[in-house]
Amino acid sequence: MNSRKVLPILLAMSLLIALSGCGKKIKNCIGNISYSSTAVCMCYEEVPGEYSDDGSAVKGIVYREVTDLDGIMKQKEMPVLIYFYTTANPTAAGITAGVEDLAERLNGKVVVVALDSNAYPTVNTELGVMAVPEFVLMNGGSKVAAFGSNSKTSWTIADVSSWLKDNGIG
Repeated sequence: MNSRKVLPILLAMSLLIALSGCGKKIKNCIGNISYSSTAVCMCYEEVPGEYSDDGSAVKGIVYREVTDLDGIMKQKEMPVLIYFYTTANPTAAGITAGVEDLAERLNGKVVVVALDSNAYPTVNTELGVMAVPEFVLMNGGSKVAAFGSNSKTSWTIADVSSWLKDNGIG
């Protein structure tokens, strides 16, 4: 077979394998790897360019740009956990690391989307987000529950995990 024909086929197959943990409709809503986008899907997949000592590909959380936020929120294949954050929050890095752990542990059970709340004021209003960080669970375009971080004096990612279990995720 001509090498010009083989390369596009291999690239397409690689992308399909990389996104295999996502449902079909979710794949249509996410794009390239991006660590600077204001809306990302935390996907558990092979990390490009990272290999273990035995040469096998390493899996981990990869941030993929959300290209259709409305579409990902309204899809019905899997519930969506939206993590609202802002880079102005000094504790965001620690919380985000915990959210990545949740995304890995709950791979195939929930889609985890991180939104910079400053870039999405309309979504904040529509979903009743009063403070950040905040977590909103969606299913088929409808809000199922909110974590309510602003009403808690203190909380941890373990509390978010328990809240998800209380809402049927986990």
